[in-house]
Amino acid sequence: MKKLIIFALALFVMANVFAQTPEEIKASKARSAKMEKLVDMPKSSGMITIDGLVASCSAIAVNSVKITPLLQKVYYGSLGQNNDGVIDASVKKPTIEEVSELNDRVTKQISLIKDAALILPVVTLEAKSIRNPLKMIAPLSCVKYSKQVLSIAGEESAFQAKIIAEVMKTLKKGKK
Repeated sequence: MKKLIIFALALFVMANVFAQTPEEIKASKARSAKMEKLVDMPKSSGMITIDGLVASCSAIAVNSVKITPLLQKVYYGSLGQNNDGVIDASVKKPTIEEVSELNDRVTKQISLIKDAALILPVVTLEAKSIRNPLKMIAPLSCVKYSKQVLSIAGEESAFQAKIIAEVMKTLKKGKK
């Protein structure tokens, strides 16, 4: 009876800790699918700052597409589930070191996003300063691309940081 109560309590705690995460994981997969479409950079604008921002955003998109599946594997592994969310005893739980390495990658990604976001207003003004309407198409397309990448990546990185914090908390509780 005591084991049953402890099991029920553990199940209750897990349900509350990861209450909305399955829905959030689905949203993360959707963001990752959008990001995969943005991995390819648009044509060069011919302007150094705009092209630099686009290259930076492309790197952010590539990193995001690589990090998301790793995060899902770590999340499901911490719960003892396979990537489909089904409980599987053969699933290896992630180590604190693996999660820390993933956390470092997400932290670097967030730093890249912040740096690119700081450049975006300057680049937007530069693109709008072009007087010839025919020469505006490529720069404005590049700025639009950068805004899309930064928007999706910002949301995804915030989610990734949240999940990593939850997984770390769960793993540290398990070690005690």
